[in-house]
Amino acid sequence: MGVKPFYRRNLPHIQPAGYIFFITTRLSGSLPRSVIRRIGQRFTHDQELIETIQDPNERYVKQCLLREKHVSRIDDALHKIENGPVYLADAKVAGAFVEQLRRFDQLFYHLIAFSVMPNHVHFLIDTRIQMKKEENHFNVPGDYVNLDRILKRIKGASAREANLILNLTGKFWQSESFDVYIRNEKMLGNVIRYILMNPVKAGLVERWEEHPFTWVCAEWDPRNG
Repeated sequence: MGVKPFYRRNLPHIQPAGYIFFITTRLSGSLPRSVIRRIGQRFTHDQELIETIQDPNERYVKQCLLREKHVSRIDDALHKIENGPVYLADAKVAGAFVEQLRRFDQLFYHLIAFSVMPNHVHFLIDTRIQMKKEENHFNVPGDYVNLDRILKRIKGASAREANLILNLTGKFWQSESFDVYIRNEKMLGNVIRYILMNPVKAGLVERWEEHPFTWVCAEWDPRNG
């Protein structure tokens, strides 16, 4: 099975095999078109400026930082929305999503952290579990399951379960998720803190530990010192 390291929908998706990925996905209809358009225009404007940078290394770093900033802008908008679906505030629906995240843990990835918010989710997965020691990003195993296929399984199964719980039909998740691959350990630590602090930032709780659907693996749990 071929692995797609790069593809483009509304956003470019860079998904090299055997990396850690920070994923954000939101409920369908959770943001007005006007907000999406405004954030998208800002992304396009910033991207065009970055493409004028001559130095390839500097251009690459700026592009990576822009993708992270774009996710943060989407996140800020989702926190401020007063109308729109908040199905994930239902503990049964949030639990159905977490069940699917855990279903593929240790099969397609190592689950590092997640936070389920009322209208979106953040999670961090390490796909290196699919790679043998002698394999690398340029020598990918034939049975490797790449990120877009993993997301389809998680979102498809959790959407079916959520619609059953809510007695709804139709589109549950926004089709396109936002993915950022982790480049170094410093970035990994920053993303974990971002995920854990998301419910605090949104005003849902005072401490992340109080949020029932925020979790981090023991290796990266700040409470373990």
